[in-house]
Amino acid sequence: MRLLKNLSGCILCITIAVVFSGCVTAPEPIMNRSSNASGSLTPGYDVVYYPQIPADKTWSQVTDDLRQANRGTIWIYTGEDYLTYSRPAVVKHLDFSKKPNGLEIHYQRVGSNDIRVFTLFYYQLIKASLATQIGRDGRQGRYAIIIPEILTFRATDLTTAQRLTDALFFRQQQVKNVMTQYDEQLVRFEPVAAQYRALAVKPAVSEEQRKLFVQANALAQQKEYGKALTQYEKAIALDRTVYPEAYFNMALLAAQEQRPVTAIFYMRHYLLLRPDATDARSAQDKIYEWEMLFQK
Repeated sequence: MRLLKNLSGCILCITIAVVFSGCVTAPEPIMNRSSNASGSLTPGYDVVYYPQIPADKTWSQVTDDLRQANRGTIWIYTGEDYLTYSRPAVVKHLDFSKKPNGLEIHYQRVGSNDIRVFTLFYYQLIKASLATQIGRDGRQGRYAIIIPEILTFRATDLTTAQRLTDALFFRQQQVKNVMTQYDEQLVRFEPVAAQYRALAVKPAVSEEQRKLFVQANALAQQKEYGKALTQYEKAIALDRTVYPEAYFNMALLAAQEQRPVTAIFYMRHYLLLRPDATDARSAQDKIYEWEMLFQK
């Protein structure tokens, strides 16, 4: 459990779980045009397809391609089963629109009547080498898209597997582009933070900002974490340095929304403004924890 810092000095508790949307709009990614499918990414598998998306293609077009190509059965194997054929499950629906930060996978295990949901968060794709691979054992559902230690998609139709690979790659590149933008914004923020640290008398929070901060904390108490983060972002837009603790709170809220990349971005703002804060050590440690999520 972590704590949100309240403007009045009270403590507001919020539980933390573990990016996609953030304070910047993700640009369309620059795609890998490679068409040479060769080599092996996973022992026992050969690559048959690498993502091939024109640079001017939009996310809507990518998902339309997948929808039109989805003819064969897609299987999913999660967790420790990601490289085995145990506990097979049939994908019933892929929902790219339900969550802005992840793909919602509705599946049904063989022998069960229950429809379950697994969310693949896009930050989990950051380190993945995405490709369509073929298993040398020749089993059904042989076309595989493997995201190590998380899940494997297996498809009976090559075109379906290719279009799903493209969709995942598109999202991966968007996350990476957001990370690059975040790094650039932090560089530009460094002199702003230095000016704030040099002030003998720090500026006061305006009444308009205070209202937004109070509303954000109230929303967080109601577990409306995304809405709370939006209110904080509105307040920060009015003055980026007047209340450094806002960045600490925004980091926690972003983490709760399964957006560790954004959480790190905000926590680094806090440390630039308050490097000598009593909780600077714990703030840096949270960054290490969030980095671990996508550096496996």
